[in-house]
Amino acid sequence: MLESEKLSVSAAGRRLLEDVSMRLDRGEFVLVRGPSGAGKTTLARCLAGFIPHAVRLEMKGRVLVEGRPTMEMSLAEIASRVGMVLQRPEAQLFNLFVADEIAFAPRNAGLPQAEISRRVSEVAGALGIEHLLSRRVTELSGGEKQRVALASVLAMRPGLLVLDEPLSQLDAQGAASLADALGRLHEAGTGVVAIEQRPGPLMKSASRELRIEAGRLVADGAPRTHEDPHERGAEQWQALLGHPREAPGGEEIARLENASVRRDGHWILREVSLALRAGESVALVGPNASGKSTIAGLLAGIIRPTAGRVRLAPKLRVALVPQDPSWMLLADSVRQEVEIGARRDADSAPDADRLLSDLGLAGLAEHPPALLSVGEMGRLALGAALAARPDLLIVDEPAAAQHAQARNVMMSLATQRCKHGAALLFITHDIELVRRWADRVVVLRQGEIAAEGAPVPCEEESPVEHA
Repeated sequence: MLESEKLSVSAAGRRLLEDVSMRLDRGEFVLVRGPSGAGKTTLARCLAGFIPHAVRLEMKGRVLVEGRPTMEMSLAEIASRVGMVLQRPEAQLFNLFVADEIAFAPRNAGLPQAEISRRVSEVAGALGIEHLLSRRVTELSGGEKQRVALASVLAMRPGLLVLDEPLSQLDAQGAASLADALGRLHEAGTGVVAIEQRPGPLMKSASRELRIEAGRLVADGAPRTHEDPHERGAEQWQALLGHPREAPGGEEIARLENASVRRDGHWILREVSLALRAGESVALVGPNASGKSTIAGLLAGIIRPTAGRVRLAPKLRVALVPQDPSWMLLADSVRQEVEIGARRDADSAPDADRLLSDLGLAGLAEHPPALLSVGEMGRLALGAALAARPDLLIVDEPAAAQHAQARNVMMSLATQRCKHGAALLFITHDIELVRRWADRVVVLRQGEIAAEGAPVPCEEESPVEHA
């Protein structure tokens, strides 16, 4: 049904894919694995026709959909057969309300209104998002946006789904629910290609695994067993907490006082009080849509509370690394992104080249940030934030699209700021990151703090240390 023949892709002198040949038969469920920056997203964009039709990169070889080269098909023709959900769901959401977003493609295809309504109801029910249909897309959490993006693609009933990190922003319950939905689609005959760093919930459906490294297909066979720290997060987050303990002795630098946020008639946060102290690393955890990113926005000053207060120490320097790192990448090159941050504290800023080397980005220093993978963008955004030496560093979903080693490198560098008197607040669904790197855990549920305490420590010492 879908195959590539000696597929190679290059951009700005960087080889993204090299001589990738493979065949996907109708109805297969295939995992695509590999480290961040290996070329997985580039492969997905080729399979869905985005390259070369929408993203103008140098492409050699060819991709065939049902025997036809994608070069000879329109993007609309390809999309009717191959549906793709991007790693950044915001990039494919165009409408004000969720129901209109799901109906958008069928409506543009000229389907009757009764059929459109039937499909909207059908896919919303399959993905458990009926309660979101009347909500504004811009007010959804990252995990909710991922499910809406998938629903908008499913509404066209493609024979093959290509999913780029579909579980990356979902909590354990959401990941299990989406995996079940994909399994049912697969059983009904839909083919699935899933790029995923945390494939555990998908293992029961997948029959094949491809591994991409440095742009090459290096393995093609049965799925391997994978440890997935997210799967163990299905238990109550409170079970992760040990005995309560006193807050670290550092000075309090930021505080929320009975902060509440209300949008479109919905309470996102309700009377949340939270203090952050110099030198501590705090993990903010909880289900999707519980208000975690809203707390980050309040502390970073990009969201104003409906009620309550946000208090920050005088002259406090705050850096936020958002879920979508592309929002903060503006320079012409990777090195310039870090140098922009360093200029805020030129006397004591870390060396840009060393920081890029620590983050595994040294070979990309002269490349435009837009050509990086999402995982590489996340590491670059963290590097730019660290270069400014913030007093409060907020990182929203550091594990998203990162392989295990990259996650630990990022957290090691981030917690180094705590040793210099800064506070770190990181939002995650990854239980191992919490156990290894957090001094304190704050559990959020339905916009309220449900529990708070020290995590049960991880027995294994981190192998990553940076000066």
